[in-house]
Amino acid sequence: MTTSSNDSKVPESTGPPLSPITEIARLRLHDPKAIQNDEFRTKLHHARLAMEKFTGRTFYIMQEVQFLHHDDNFIYIVGEWNSLDQHYKEWIPSQENQDILGSLQNDITVQWIFHIDMPHAELPLPKTEEERLKAIRGQVIYSLERYVIKEGKRFHFDHAFKRLGRIYKEYITQVNGGTLGAGWILEKTQDMDSFCIMSTWASVAEHTKWRDEDESLEYASIEDHVMENMIQTDHVMLLDI
Repeated sequence: MTTSSNDSKVPESTGPPLSPITEIARLRLHDPKAIQNDEFRTKLHHARLAMEKFTGRTFYIMQEVQFLHHDDNFIYIVGEWNSLDQHYKEWIPSQENQDILGSLQNDITVQWIFHIDMPHAELPLPKTEEERLKAIRGQVIYSLERYVIKEGKRFHFDHAFKRLGRIYKEYITQVNGGTLGAGWILEKTQDMDSFCIMSTWASVAEHTKWRDEDESLEYASIEDHVMENMIQTDHVMLLDI
């Protein structure tokens, strides 16, 4: 897929080499069929390369698995930054980013964006070309779970996850050889702390089955520290863009 010759105009980041953080952004497509359009895919490809050149890090573009059951279709950006400042204060106001946003303004709307205090190395993202190819063939489904924590319960949730998260991880490894990674979300959700878990599955159905297992019943006690009806789960797959 070709990219714009403007790639050479991407500014270099001046941010210090800090421990990286992971961005997860959800974008709504104005046209649910746009992802099949070569011109639109080229724009996304250019955007991904621009962010990778700016940061020197890897970015992924993913698509919601259940989009056929929605009126809207969502895509996701999973990237890595040195810091919030590098993303919000350096990249977002840059001319290169503004040009990219301008080219996509009729195609997408940013629904939400957050960052977790965990680098890609600690998340179940493709580490090899073989893993990447397996993912773009749809053989790996990524679950993104966001928990909004009750006020004053961050420590309790953190302690519970360190104990109960092992149950979840061991189950995933047992059923499909996958794993999970997790971290605290750096931005507040309605002034509350939030936590994000990324895990890998062979299918959405395989993840759904977990909720009926005995291990899940024990793990579910972690929800004692979570706001009612404030767990959001998105299932996504990697796009070859």
